[in-house]
Amino acid sequence: MTARLLNEGAVFDLAVLLTVLLAVPFAIFYLSPRILLLAEDYRRPATWVRPAAVMLPLTARLMG
Repeated sequence: MTARLLNEGAVFDLAVLLTVLLAVPFAIFYLSPRILLLAEDYRRPATWVRPAAVMLPLTARLMG
C-alpha cells in the first residue's frame, strides 16, 4: 500500500510540474499579445474560456 501511495504522489507531482511548465509558455506566447484585450474584457466569461479552450488539447495530451 505504501508503494501505491508513493506512485500516486509521484503522479500528482508530475501533474503539478506539467501544469507549471505549460503555464509559462502560455503566458509568454498566448497572453502577452492579448493582454490589452484581456484587460478590456476581463468581466466577460468568454474572454477567459477561449484561452482555456485553446490550451486544453495540449494540456490533455501532455497529461494523459
